[in-house]
Amino acid sequence: MPSLAALIATLAIALGAAASASAQPPLPDPQTIQQLNPAEGLDNAKPGVVYRAVAETKGLSTVRARVAPLRYTFALPEGFKPDEPRNLVIVLHGLGVDYRWGHARLAPGAFRPADIVVCVDGTSEADDAMRIFRLDNADAVVMRDFILEASRRFPTNRIILVGYRQGARFAVLFAGAFPRLIDGVVAIASGTAEGMPMTGGVQAVPLVLAHGTADEETPYALSLDAVNALTSQGHVMAMLRRLPGIDTLPDPAVLNPCVDWVTAMMTDDPRQALATARALLRPLGKASPVPPAFHMARAILRRFEVDPKAKREPGKNRVCAFLAKPGEEHEVTPELKKEAWDLALLIESHAQRHVQALKESGLKDPADLDKPIPARLGHLLALREDFRGVDSVEAYLTTLGFAERWTAHAEAALDIWGLFGDNAPTSPAARLDQAASAIPKAYLYEPMPPGFFAATVQWGAAEGPGAPSPDAKARAKVIEEWARAIEDGEKAYRDLWREFQAP
Repeated sequence: MPSLAALIATLAIALGAAASASAQPPLPDPQTIQQLNPAEGLDNAKPGVVYRAVAETKGLSTVRARVAPLRYTFALPEGFKPDEPRNLVIVLHGLGVDYRWGHARLAPGAFRPADIVVCVDGTSEADDAMRIFRLDNADAVVMRDFILEASRRFPTNRIILVGYRQGARFAVLFAGAFPRLIDGVVAIASGTAEGMPMTGGVQAVPLVLAHGTADEETPYALSLDAVNALTSQGHVMAMLRRLPGIDTLPDPAVLNPCVDWVTAMMTDDPRQALATARALLRPLGKASPVPPAFHMARAILRRFEVDPKAKREPGKNRVCAFLAKPGEEHEVTPELKKEAWDLALLIESHAQRHVQALKESGLKDPADLDKPIPARLGHLLALREDFRGVDSVEAYLTTLGFAERWTAHAEAALDIWGLFGDNAPTSPAARLDQAASAIPKAYLYEPMPPGFFAATVQWGAAEGPGAPSPDAKARAKVIEEWARAIEDGEKAYRDLWREFQAP
């Protein structure tokens, strides 16, 4: 029997392939994008205008024994000066598109308005002549050469990769292969490449895996599992940005803070880090379902708690200390350290409110997770991801024995995901019975297959041969209880985090 990760990945590939063929938006005609070679100078380039260029670095071809042109677009920020370094953000597209996708979906001025943004072709050419990022060493070397070329063409401070789906999996793989070349990765709707090492070089790079929980093309489970695998191996700079209710590419208002976090985890300026932590604690808007990034802000503040004399080794079970010595420009003064501590206490205080609410709902001891599905289940599962690394939440989850139970529930979820695989039962009765039997043993594993609840309703309403019996329908009421516990718990969580008073 395949593992859950393998089964989800297989379903994701099938869903993603169908989506790439039918749901991709039209891309601009290349002739409508002004061509400009940055090697000839950027003095006449206008900020906010998208230009196209061809790299000296060549991409790979999987069809013909030749190298292919590696095209890209770029846009410069307002106030750009050729002698003033800026962050270089390189966008890697998903399947079915090419270099034009990045600026078409992430418009200049909205996405990374203070950075240089470059959107590059996939490193290889597929059989249908579309650009792809193959998950192998040859493509990683092509990307390495392109990054080196781009950093010579543009005045570069830090280099951050932002990838979408296949491009995101490649970006994380690249981070493990060349961790000293980049400063971080934001991987959107992706997870990680199957079999990718979870230790070694990748642990030196800040990673954000941003994923909508309602994504039906690339299941949220891929990013959830990837972050759990990375953190279980000691990666202290791997963050899951859980995006409740989002089903497609998040807008720049959601993605920009993720890139800011990567920069804050690597900057030598404690004031910049503090400013980012504060910004991450502000809501994205009254109507946004996405909460403040409590865990990401807390991770930045950990940098102020690290012994400054400790050797700078990202990924060695601690975040980086700031390097400046007393009297130097970026010294961590007592005032800055107190400010960081006050922010940390603010996060911890709010986290304790959530913990208390869950305890009052009946979740106090490990045995409470062995009873029927908790009424505030959605609250518990969201808290686990949005407050990962926050002391009071970690202590509470340890008391509940959450980690051990989560692992068992993740394994049991294979029976639910298997209902949508090639070896699924054929009759509605058998499918409904398998789902009803699995839910009580798998409910701590949040991501279920896209359309799972709707499918169980359909199986329960089936008539004729293979239809479920009245007793089977009664047993299946547990699925409705699970769905209600998710919905009610998420509402309770949302109502409470919206009371948070941002600094």
